Amino acid sequence: MLSNTIVRGDAAFRLPSVPAGTSLELANHYEAMSRAFSADDGCEWQRAKRAIRDFRPQCGADLAVKLVAALHETAPVLTSGTTGEAAINPGEFPTDLAFQMIATAVNDALTLDVRAEWNRRLAAFDEARAADIAHAKLRGIDWSSTKEQLDAGYANASKEVLEEDDRLGEVACQAEDALMEWPSPDAAAFALKVLLAHDRNIGRYEEIIHEEAKRFSGRIAR
Repeated sequence: MLSNTIVRGDAAFRLPSVPAGTSLELANHYEAMSRAFSADDGCEWQRAKRAIRDFRPQCGADLAVKLVAALHETAPVLTSGTTGEAAINPGEFPTDLAFQMIATAVNDALTLDVRAEWNRRLAAFDEARAADIAHAKLRGIDWSSTKEQLDAGYANASKEVLEEDDRLGEVACQAEDALMEWPSPDAAAFALKVLLAHDRNIGRYEEIIHEEAKRFSGRIAR
């Protein structure tokens, strides 16, 4: 299989694999390229790379994938005897700077795309949550009140009010899920996800936080 780990001496630089938000057609071409490498299918390897070359990027994630594919084409691969993966060999670039310029462009493209989508999902989450809170307060249900007062508010609410409260609550939960599932573009975004995970106590959220913590730390917990 293809690996996006770039090895230089004892150091390793890991590029993103097919990231969230990549166009389906391009993702399929990249997967075909990976399968062709595993099967030692030279014809399919070339076909997939040409398809990636000709694909017009629709977003930053697409551009990142095209750059990763270009790195695989530019630098001869090194096959790991333990994993069977193909790593990109930056030592074959004409200069260190040439390698660095392409490699950093991958992460730059991905970061721009991740941040734009994060901002969109965050705005949707804020809007949905504000609508849910405003509707509840308008109907005498104040989430900041004591448990007894909150229970009383729900007990006195009509069936219609409770149904609308459930609908708005579901919309807010879906917006929260969409936000949690998108990669954090920076530490502030990650901190928000930690707070949401703590408040909701959802097991799936804990897994997301764990994986992102490893990504931000650059280490794998043993």
